[in-house]
Amino acid sequence: MRFATYQGEQHLADLVGRLFQFTVAHAGTLAQQAEAALLQANPQLRSLATLPAGTLIMVPEVPGVEPTNEVQPVGEPISGLVAHIRLALGDVTKTLHDAYAQQEKEASSALRLVESEEVQAIFKNNPEMQQRLSSIDKGTADRLKEMQALSGLVQQILVQADKDLADLARR
Repeated sequence: MRFATYQGEQHLADLVGRLFQFTVAHAGTLAQQAEAALLQANPQLRSLATLPAGTLIMVPEVPGVEPTNEVQPVGEPISGLVAHIRLALGDVTKTLHDAYAQQEKEASSALRLVESEEVQAIFKNNPEMQQRLSSIDKGTADRLKEMQALSGLVQQILVQADKDLADLARR
């Protein structure tokens, strides 16, 4: 895969001329093929007037045409970057797992305390505190369920992100 950046060319022919090298013999036909391939790969090039300079352009391969030095292949640098991102993703996954485990431990501990015989005995003759304990118990149980659901969802997202990064690295 090869890329270049749009530099504000007013006409697509100027961009094609900057990105591709043509031999004199077949320049017209090959330039048209290169233009068509460039548009197919980058539909945003149909509106050059609204395209900001610096926009990344995918440069397709065109049979019989070589790219200029303006076009940069992407391969090894992307693979290295993907590897670093996957390592960081692993660190994020572990950190989130540890954080969820700690929150779950704290919530479970709070539930055990609120539901303990000792706490219940202390407040058994205080209806207002009984109501508050019940509210704390329900709120903590609800929070625990939400954390478990969120943890599962985040885990699915992180697994999918890792799969997507692995696919990108293979390209």
